[in-house]
Amino acid sequence: MRHSTLMVTLLHDLAGLSESGPVEEVVAWRRRLDVALVGEDAPIPARMGAVAALGGIQDIAVLMPAEEATLHRERAVEIALAALRVGMSDMD
Repeated sequence: MRHSTLMVTLLHDLAGLSESGPVEEVVAWRRRLDVALVGEDAPIPARMGAVAALGGIQDIAVLMPAEEATLHRERAVEIALAALRVGMSDMD
């Protein structure tokens, strides 16, 4: 949340970011987190849950006012966990 202003500024110039390389690093980092959450051979629905959970948390940190996001962070984590559970429900 501390860096949300910087993130919003960077997202406004995605073309510049993609030329300088950090986009590939972020995508690779996110893929590693997805694998850590649901496993390397997880079915697509489980991977979708991981993407929704991580992307949702990132969007909250960037798009919501910092004070509000901090106030409601426990609920944000609950929502992200719900996305993981839904995605993984077919893995049982």
